[in-house]
Amino acid sequence: MKYADERRLLLQTRIHLMLQDLPSFCHMFFFDKQQKQSIRTLERFIYTLRQFFNFLSTVAEKNAKDFIIADLDKITISHMKTFMKIFQDQKLDNSTVAEKIYSMAAFFKYFNRQELMKGNPASLIETPKRIDKPIIRLVNDEIPRILNCINNKTRLANGRRRVNEKLLVRDKTVMMMFLLTGIRLSELVGLDIGDIDLHNAQFTILGKGGKHYWICMNDELAHQVRAYIDQLEYSSTDEPLFRSFTGTRFLTKNVNEMVKQYARWAGIKTKISPHALRRTFGTNMYKKTRDITVVSDLLRHSNINTTKKHYVDVDDIVMREALDGFSVLV
Repeated sequence: MKYADERRLLLQTRIHLMLQDLPSFCHMFFFDKQQKQSIRTLERFIYTLRQFFNFLSTVAEKNAKDFIIADLDKITISHMKTFMKIFQDQKLDNSTVAEKIYSMAAFFKYFNRQELMKGNPASLIETPKRIDKPIIRLVNDEIPRILNCINNKTRLANGRRRVNEKLLVRDKTVMMMFLLTGIRLSELVGLDIGDIDLHNAQFTILGKGGKHYWICMNDELAHQVRAYIDQLEYSSTDEPLFRSFTGTRFLTKNVNEMVKQYARWAGIKTKISPHALRRTFGTNMYKKTRDITVVSDLLRHSNINTTKKHYVDVDDIVMREALDGFSVLV
């Protein structure tokens, strides 16, 4: 089974189990959203609903499944504020809290449209302002530093055991895939051997929204991927491209830990993740092309503002280059 199909089945199972804990009328909302939203978005909707009705069950002292549609009109802004305070007390970031407010507002809005509920208490909750975070990426000499850490000498110096060189080739290939294509973590772990077309120096991925894309590789990356594949033993092109030492698919948590580990060993102080490597690709491509539209296309963003706001600090790059070589002595 393809990785994307496995993930979809897992999310479908998770949603099914959560729906069993919710009032029956919640299924109406789910079936409506099922036609419009991705399964990942659906899972977040249902997860928030389960949290909300578990909260209500403690307030009303009855089982979450026992609520009926008529109970919706008894939900007040006070209930919503108390519910949201739970997440604020947990110190969840503003974007997560805002997402939960949006989920609840969408839920109530659906029953408003069906004329099964009056008002929308979630719409009266002030959405916390999203704080723009700095765009974390590798800078200056950090790219060669992190790549030069992928060896047994570095492992032994940091108290780790020596590993087979094949695993080190895998690690370097993963890092270069992030840095030279800007691939998403979920896309990378989902790659199978058959997705790679070395003859045309490209590979195919299943991106957001279930869309398939062809990603080009430059000569450096194509050479690295070929060296990695040549050392693999496989009987089918449906097998995962990146695997753990046990031969199973390399999971997102494994890749996350690997990237963080090499960043620590390279002495990089900022919090480096696979997403930071994707941003590094975006920034470097902007420096090369000076075309934010091209960068947005390469990152497969549907909205160019996402690229500008979260992936490439265009203003910072322009200001630094304007000041480069500037002097009052000129």
